[in-house]
This record gives sequence, structure tokens and C-alpha cells, in this order.
Amino acid sequence: MNNLFEKLCNKAGSEEIPKVDIADRTISLISTNVIETQWFWDRPLMWVAALSTAAAIPFAVMAIMLHNTSASPLVEISQIISWVI
Repeated sequence: MNNLFEKLCNKAGSEEIPKVDIADRTISLISTNVIETQWFWDRPLMWVAALSTAAAIPFAVMAIMLHNTSASPLVEISQIISWVI
């Protein structure tokens, strides 16, 4: 097991460094503040997400209200049962 690990370490040490260097280009883009953005209406998935969120909010509010009205009797029953026990 130890021998296998040493072989792996030796092989990793003998690997060549990749020739691709994008650091200069990246730093120049960041320093010039060039940000490629698209307009909001050019992104259909963003529109779908926005409309889905807008449609989900009323349903979430109704679900919370329904839970609060239906949970109240259950809480009262559990309190009564706990007093009896």
C-alpha cells in the first residue's frame, strides 16, 4: 500500500505543468470592469422563475393560513390529553 502511494507521488511530481495561462487575461478583465451582461428580457428562464415565484407566493400564504386554522384544534386536543394523562 505504501509502495503504491510512493509511485503515485512520483508520477504526480513528474507531470508537466499545463501551458495555458489565463491569469493575465482574467486580471485585465477584472481591472477594466468589463462585465458581459444580458438584459433581463433576454433570459427566458429568468422570466419563468420570476413568474413561478409570483404565482407561488399567494399559494404559500394560503397554505400557511390553512395550516394555522387547522392546527389550532389539534393543539387544543393535545393539551387536553396531556392534562388528562
